[in-house]
Amino acid sequence: MVLFITDDSMMEHRCLWDPDHIEIPERMSVINQKLKETGLDEKLTHLQPHVATMDDIATVHDRKYVELMATTKDIKSEEELEKFCTEHEDVYVNQKTFDCALMAAGCAMKLAEECFTQRESGFALIRPPGHHASPSAACGFCIFNNVVIAAKHVRSLGAKRVLIVDWDIHAGNGTQECVHVEDGIKLISIHRFEHGFYWPHLQQGGVVNKFKNSVNVPLNAIGLTDSDYLAIFELIVQPVIDDYMPDFLFVSCGFDAAFGDPQGEMCVTPGGYANMMRMLQNTGLPVALIYEGGYFLESDAAAGEWVIRMLLGEQPPAIKREKLNPTLPPVIRRIYSTFGEVYPTMKTLAEIVDSLNGPAKEDTEPEYRGSRDVVVYPYITRGLYPRRPDEFENGLRKQLEAVIDSYKNGEQYPKFDVKLSADLNIAVKKSEEDANLYEVTTCHKMYDMVRYLVLLPLNPVHPPIPFAAYPGRTPVPELVEALRKLKEIPEFNDLPVFQLAQAKIFTTASKNERLLKAEKHENATEKLPFAECKLPNFDPWDRELVKVISVNFDPLKDCNKNFRKLTSLRGQVVESLDDSHDCQARCLLRESDFSNLETKFISFNSSTKFHCDIVQTRCYNEEGTEDYGMLHTQIVENTKNHTKKAAEGLQPDVYVILLDSLAHTQAIRNLPQTLSYFIESMGAIRFPYLNKVGKNSRPNALPLWFGKTSEIVERTAYEMPNIQPDWTEKEYCNDFLDKKGFLMKEYQEYGYRTLLAEDWADGAMNWPDCYGFDEQPTDHYMRPFQVEWESQQHVMLSLTYAKKNCIEQHQDIMAYLDQFVNAYEGAPKFGWVWMSLLTHNWQREVVHADQYYRDFLLDNRQKLDDAFVILMGDHGLRFGEATSTVIGEEEINHPLFAISLPKKLRNSPIAEQMRENAKQLQTHFDVRATFLDILKYQPAKNFTDTSLLEIPGEKFGSSLFRKQTPTERNCRTLPISFTYCICQFDTVQMDLESEKAIKLGKFVLDEINGMMKAKNLLHMCHPMEFDNLEQLKMYPPEELNGAYSIIVKAKAPSYAVYKVVVKRYPNDTYDLAKSSIDRLDVYGKQGNCVPYIVTHLCHCKLEYLYPSTTLLPSITPPIDVCQCSLHLTGEKGSCQVELANLSGRKTMNGTSDKQDAHFGGSLERYSFETETS
Repeated sequence: MVLFITDDSMMEHRCLWDPDHIEIPERMSVINQKLKETGLDEKLTHLQPHVATMDDIATVHDRKYVELMATTKDIKSEEELEKFCTEHEDVYVNQKTFDCALMAAGCAMKLAEECFTQRESGFALIRPPGHHASPSAACGFCIFNNVVIAAKHVRSLGAKRVLIVDWDIHAGNGTQECVHVEDGIKLISIHRFEHGFYWPHLQQGGVVNKFKNSVNVPLNAIGLTDSDYLAIFELIVQPVIDDYMPDFLFVSCGFDAAFGDPQGEMCVTPGGYANMMRMLQNTGLPVALIYEGGYFLESDAAAGEWVIRMLLGEQPPAIKREKLNPTLPPVIRRIYSTFGEVYPTMKTLAEIVDSLNGPAKEDTEPEYRGSRDVVVYPYITRGLYPRRPDEFENGLRKQLEAVIDSYKNGEQYPKFDVKLSADLNIAVKKSEEDANLYEVTTCHKMYDMVRYLVLLPLNPVHPPIPFAAYPGRTPVPELVEALRKLKEIPEFNDLPVFQLAQAKIFTTASKNERLLKAEKHENATEKLPFAECKLPNFDPWDRELVKVISVNFDPLKDCNKNFRKLTSLRGQVVESLDDSHDCQARCLLRESDFSNLETKFISFNSSTKFHCDIVQTRCYNEEGTEDYGMLHTQIVENTKNHTKKAAEGLQPDVYVILLDSLAHTQAIRNLPQTLSYFIESMGAIRFPYLNKVGKNSRPNALPLWFGKTSEIVERTAYEMPNIQPDWTEKEYCNDFLDKKGFLMKEYQEYGYRTLLAEDWADGAMNWPDCYGFDEQPTDHYMRPFQVEWESQQHVMLSLTYAKKNCIEQHQDIMAYLDQFVNAYEGAPKFGWVWMSLLTHNWQREVVHADQYYRDFLLDNRQKLDDAFVILMGDHGLRFGEATSTVIGEEEINHPLFAISLPKKLRNSPIAEQMRENAKQLQTHFDVRATFLDILKYQPAKNFTDTSLLEIPGEKFGSSLFRKQTPTERNCRTLPISFTYCICQFDTVQMDLESEKAIKLGKFVLDEINGMMKAKNLLHMCHPMEFDNLEQLKMYPPEELNGAYSIIVKAKAPSYAVYKVVVKRYPNDTYDLAKSSIDRLDVYGKQGNCVPYIVTHLCHCKLEYLYPSTTLLPSITPPIDVCQCSLHLTGEKGSCQVELANLSGRKTMNGTSDKQDAHFGGSLERYSFETETS
């Protein structure tokens, strides 16, 4: 008997104001209709609908919250209903919602009661859903937590231990909150997480503290398949069931991990759900499925059908077992590490995996802790769910139909029928004789196989014996030996436990074998790969490089040199410089990192004071037309005392001028006057061997400002375990940074006045959508300037403040620093400017500013002679034609760093020690340690201490003022991934057209396509197809290092150029030495149809990049647009080129009849006539 409960009255819950909302009544009706069409409905035992009382709801929810939701019945207007919803995260209500929610909870209770008392299983087709609802708040389409209300009801009927398995794609955050104090209810939530970027951003991932009753399985990639989900059931869900021994199971049954679902973006087929259901049925426990999410109606109907078929006793479809998604093994191991003592079977499985291939020592900490952040309302109530194109959905439907059709002709999922035996040799021998019986791609589940063969006699019709309590279980060493024998049989190679052992988070099996070979190598002076570091000595004027760069470019060459500003700001007073104009001004203040508080524009005179750092002006001509806009800066001194910690001794000023993407050797070429003055006149010490530690700005800024890593330190090439990142995206992006040890905040606490200025609003801590800082992080913060300019709210500002009028942002950002240098007389100051616009995209742009930077140093020489002054980059230029040269490629990893000490210290012991350290490899962690030394340790010693110092709380880094660790400084001993390492290793150029070369090139592009496929994104992109190799270098000796540096180019339409290091193993298999891949060509908006983190791996198909664009006459303009994206305007012979620079927010319209037009600004467009139509 299979129980079923639903009621059409729940379809009255619908959103009144957003026709595109995805939580719609049809989610119920399509499943009902499918059950009737297939005749399954007639085989079900239908229960009478039941309405919960407010007392029932109050067993889980705060009564005040229940009463609040009841008031929605009396809200008459749609406008008031929508306003009510702004106070509840992603929830809609109408006058019928409360009654529908009572019905949903009541039906869940009724089903659970009947399932428990009759020892049967069933399905509650209800809505609104419930698993996001917390005790005191609606959330994520959910009003009341139906599954917990039902679970508590079953507990009241006598159930001792209840387990909720939540396979909805979204975390059961509400359920977690509702059960965290319940002794008899536990939760397993399997949900998309993506390191905190995916809603509801649940941070807690299996931490035995407040949420001891929750085991969360966070999925950090999209595109996970049936195989991945079944592995989770085998390796996580089944062990929990075995050890917890529940007497009742619930499923929070969302179908939004199903193939085609717009929310989940996973690839679980109806057969996948069927097999998960069957695994739960095989426990012999009653199972109550409570409907939650699911937003692709065809998949909802199909998954619902197949789950019901399983309840009715049909056989599940055969599922081909595939390799696990590479993001899954670290999650499973992290859960084992956390819950091994709670669930002994997990501990045993971890021991098995460790015995098979060694422990994952570097990856045992929980990824995140605590509960999810609470977002402050008002919440958005409409427009959150854009409709997908019909053609796209039709394509998904056809693919789904093909999958379902395969069930009709395919083999039934075979019954796993193995005679129970503890005799390992017999079991292995039998599997050799009859491999089909043990076919892993179609066996019931790996966990059953292990238990049946060597663990315990499980009776599938009774609750399982707890693994830990079974006295006769096979010892782990014997079990491991059996598994080793099984692994020799090809059919068992893809067993999840073996995949778990072979995953990249563990020591590779080939390591010892490779080291043995190294010891035998007669010419090997080092037994470890890449142990010797030859520091680089590059020629900045390398002939190959200078062919593709310009050192004479001046974007202001043709600007309007007659332009004069109509306003100026001095001493908090704005002055109008043209009597023919009527001018106004206002203050711009920081509201957040993305918005400003703007005062009203007012007229002004000589007595009008503007008490703010950023002042905006506008002017009207005699006809009353606005024809001028400008932004001005000043320093309005802050009199607030920041000192919290006593400072002893000298406190010199510190000023940092950081030019984004500026390499050491590039600075020699492009800033000769600045560097010459800085070194010769200010005694600056160059550090020619500073090595970046991250791919782009943020992963290099975090070590500087917070002392934290955000990338894996990839050490596969060194045959060493990887170093896991200190912070996940949740910690460095989806959370505010104010209380996380910001360097400049520490300086404030020691009495320093601080300034931070970036010339791009989406700066180092904000791109692309990161929280940044909640409160203003420094005394003076230039961000309102950039937010206003990039918002383009005032047309005249964008037209006036422009290169055409000889204005560039580096002028104002340096002027702001100049004003700061000359403020706060007698108080210590720390100023940091980070400039991207000149250097981030081009080699040539910074050249014309050389004199400007030199003049800043010269004009402020007297002040700077008493300060630490630093010129630096975060990394080198990462794309463009220069990166195709040997030196340009090396410059990517090799940023500028030079420091001038206060004049009185330029011949001191610390200066001498710095000159010694400048001969060694250094990182941004060492730079940070130097900043902390300046602040906390050197003042008390009058800047004379050169002894070795280990700074408390700092994981990496040694002050440049001091003797550094005696260990040889190379990329093996410092936190530098192999692909970033500037050490020069011997290489052998290989034939680019050899069979091995082509195999390697195709491997790289296959890996890229595989990554996109794993994320379910490949269909949106043109697959990367091998064109040719531009470089292939082998690091000898091949048998020791086994590594190749490759630059590979893809065919049209992307012409993408990628640089990777590939590791080769003795069995002639390959692996990427780094999980991320560097792209060397400029790709603009080519990948904007996919998440930003993989845009460089995709050349979007037009229908996904511009879904509303209809291509008119196809043209081939006689211009090179390989670094731009081409758009047709629709007019014959006319086309438009659009180039996204840094922010990609603003549009500046201009025309040019030149085919070689210069593209500048944040986003500029140029239209020009072509010779063909």
